[in-house]
Amino acid sequence: MQQEIQSNQDIITKEIPWIVFKAGHGVFAISSEIVSSISILSKEITGMPEAPSYVRGLVNLRDGCIPVVDLRSVLNMQTLEEEIRLFESMLEERKQDHQKWASELVRSINQKEPFTLTSDPHQCAFGKWYDSYKTENPMVQFHLKKIDEPHKKLHNMAVRLQDALDIPNEEERMKALDDIQKQLQDEILPIMLRLLDETKQVMGESVREMMLVLDDGQKQGGIAVDEVLRVEHLEPMKDTIKIDEYHQMNFVTGVSRSKEQIILLIDEKKLIELI
Repeated sequence: MQQEIQSNQDIITKEIPWIVFKAGHGVFAISSEIVSSISILSKEITGMPEAPSYVRGLVNLRDGCIPVVDLRSVLNMQTLEEEIRLFESMLEERKQDHQKWASELVRSINQKEPFTLTSDPHQCAFGKWYDSYKTENPMVQFHLKKIDEPHKKLHNMAVRLQDALDIPNEEERMKALDDIQKQLQDEILPIMLRLLDETKQVMGESVREMMLVLDDGQKQGGIAVDEVLRVEHLEPMKDTIKIDEYHQMNFVTGVSRSKEQIILLIDEKKLIELI
């Protein structure tokens, strides 16, 4: 009889779907057994003095407030706030780099000297980052693609400068140099700087975190995640992979595979203990 009850419980467990979501660069899943709702995380979060660092604060839910736990922080990952701040800081630095680059180009034009900085858009700090950076945020993707052509045109000004300096006729040479400086200062550089500023703004505004509300009948609280991908049935894999990187406080208890993705399974009962 006891064996029959256990067998029935196993069947029920297998029939409970998992909620698959992203946090940082990882894909995770949590059993929907104690997930009462899924929603967009409100930006209006009230701080909780002396709360643990992984607790973001309180959000309104129906007629009351619930604490929100940052899953990235729990798993010892860079928080989304930190990621956005570093992204914005990096673009601001690259903006200043190109302002200095343009100033040096103007100096070379005025002094009629060869330009010594890179003319290759792939070799500047921004170009190296741009060629390697990957994001699934469609708004950021769109704005980064808009930067590509102006960025190439900006660096091509250095090639044009060298060509202009080689013009033997002084009057033609001076006109070519004046045209380069005017186009640089009035057109290409302003476009480049504006697009960098817009991309910084879009990164902060386009992020919409989601919240899984956990409720086990005794505790209720929210879990902040980057994005909920889908709800599906998952089978834990018998084979194991290295999960030490995410195995903080024993929250990751296993792995599964779906849609060619390795999915790390979170123990929702241990997670709700943090609330």
